[in-house]
Amino acid sequence: MKSTSALPALVLLFSSIFGCVATDEHAVPPPSPREAPAEAIFAVSDLTAAGQWAVSSVLDAPEGATRIGLLIDLTQTGVLPIVEVRGYDVWGTPTAWMTAEVTWAEHPYAVARADVGAPIFGAQLRVPSANATSLAHVTVSAVVPELADIGKADTATQTGALSLDAAIQPRHAWGARKTKCTSWDPNKSKMAIHHTVTPPTAYGTYEARLRSIQAYHMDTRGWCDVGYHFLVTADGRVWEARPLKHRGAHVGGHNTGNVGISFVGCFDGSGCGSMGAMAVPHAMLDAAAGVIAALSADHNIPISTSKVKGHKDHSGAWTTCPGKDLYARLGDLRELAAHPAAHPEEPVVEDVPEEQPEEQPEEQPANDPPPVGGPGAVTATATNGVWGGVLPGAILHIAGHGARVADSAGQATFDLPAGKHLMTAYAKGFSAVSVELDVAGDAQAVQVPMNESPGWASTGRQQGVVWDRSKTTSPSGWGNVRIDHAIVICDCGVAVQVRAGDAYWALDVPPGSHTFTATASGYQARSETATVGVGASQWGSLGLMPN
Repeated sequence: MKSTSALPALVLLFSSIFGCVATDEHAVPPPSPREAPAEAIFAVSDLTAAGQWAVSSVLDAPEGATRIGLLIDLTQTGVLPIVEVRGYDVWGTPTAWMTAEVTWAEHPYAVARADVGAPIFGAQLRVPSANATSLAHVTVSAVVPELADIGKADTATQTGALSLDAAIQPRHAWGARKTKCTSWDPNKSKMAIHHTVTPPTAYGTYEARLRSIQAYHMDTRGWCDVGYHFLVTADGRVWEARPLKHRGAHVGGHNTGNVGISFVGCFDGSGCGSMGAMAVPHAMLDAAAGVIAALSADHNIPISTSKVKGHKDHSGAWTTCPGKDLYARLGDLRELAAHPAAHPEEPVVEDVPEEQPEEQPEEQPANDPPPVGGPGAVTATATNGVWGGVLPGAILHIAGHGARVADSAGQATFDLPAGKHLMTAYAKGFSAVSVELDVAGDAQAVQVPMNESPGWASTGRQQGVVWDRSKTTSPSGWGNVRIDHAIVICDCGVAVQVRAGDAYWALDVPPGSHTFTATASGYQARSETATVGVGASQWGSLGLMPN
C-alpha cells in the first residue's frame, strides 16, 4: 500500500493489542496469522484538524476488508455527531467519504458501520470539528463480515438463562439481544482469558456497556452474538454472554471447545491510550475464578496452564490480549479457581483465641434506630452525580444511628432526633460522599449525589465475618452466631453488606492502615484497625455485642 500518511505508533500499538475477539467464523478470507480484523482506538487528541473536519490517521488493514465498523463512546454530555469513513485500495488511493450508518445507539454508546464494497487495505474516519469534543473514544475496525454461523442448528439452546451458577447474571439481566448462533459446540475442553479493550463502564452503568459490546460484535463484525461466553465486570459480577453450548468467536483457529471469558476493561498498562489502564480488582479475579472452577467441575477441564490460558498463549495468536497486567495475574486466577476453599464463596474462618466476651464501653453508640417513617424521618436518595439515576444497593450510614442499604429506588429512611447529623453514602464504583443533615423534627428528603471513583492503583483485601460475641468467643461457630444483616465500613471510603447466611464480607482497599467498623441493628457498633499490604489478603472478623 502506498503511504498516505505516516501511521502513528498509536495505530500500530492498538493493532497488536486488539484481537481479543479474533474468530474462525469468517467464511472469506480465512483467518491470517495476524488475527484480523485490524482495529484501533482514537480519542479527540488523536484527530487532526483539516478545515471543518477532525480527521484520524489511517488504520492499516494489510489483510483486506470490506466493512469499516465503529464503536463510539461519547462524553458525559456529548451528542452523537455525523461520522464519515473512507477506505484505501491496494495502491493507497482513497475512496470517497461516506457516512457511517448508525445501527445501535444508547447514550453514551453507539455502533455504526459502512460497507465499502471492493476490498480496502486502510481505513480512516472524520467528524465535524465543531462536534469532535462529543467523542470520548472511537474504536475503528476494518473487517470482512461473517457470512454464516456454520453448525448444527439447535434452537433449544437459544433461550433461557445459564444454569451453571446462580451467581451468574443471565442474558436478560443485561438486556441482550436474542442470539443468532446455531454452531453446536457443547463439549468444552479449555478456557481462554481476554480483556475487551474498552472502558470498563460509562458513569457506573455496566449493562449498557455490555449491550454496546454485543451490538459492535453483531452489527460490525457480522457475528451471531457476543464473541465471548462470559463477561466479568469490575464490580465482581459475571454475565452470561454467548450461550455456552455454542462455539465462541474469540481465538482464531481455536474456538471449538474453548470457553471465552473476558474481563471488561483494558489491562495493558501504558497500552490503553486515552482510556487509561485499569488495575485488576480482586473482585474480578474472584468472580472469574468462580466461573473457571464451575466449568472445570461441569466439563472435567483441568485447571492448568495448558487448559486455562491467555488469548496470547494460543498458537498463531498475534496479540497482547489479555493485556500484560491481567496476564501477570493468570497464575493467581488459576490458584483461586483450583482452591475454592480459599475463595470467598467458601470462607475459611481464622483461628481466634478463646477469650471472655467483652462488654463494650458505655459511650459506644447504639445501632438500633427506632422504626422509620415518624415525624423526624429523613429519606435519603443516593444518585449518580452525573446522570442523576438512582443507585440501588448504596449504603447510607449515620454515626450513632446505624447504616441502611438503599432499596430499588436508591432510598433509605432514618428517624433522627433534632439536630445536626453527618450522613455518608457508599456505592460500588463511586467515591464515598458525606452530607450534613439539619433535622428540625419534620420529615424531609435529601439527595446524595455520588461521582464515579477512579479506583486505586493497587489494593489489598481485608475480609472476615461478623458474629455475635455474646453467643461465642470466636467466629468459628456457624448458624445463629453469625449476624448476617450487618454492614462493614472502611474509613478509606468503601463499605459492604455482609453475605446472607454466613455473614462473610470482603473489602478491597488501598495499602495502609484502615479502621473497619461493623454495624447492625440491635447491636453496638465495633471498630478494629488493621494494616493492609499491597496484594495481601488477610482476615479480620468483627464480633458485636447486643445493645
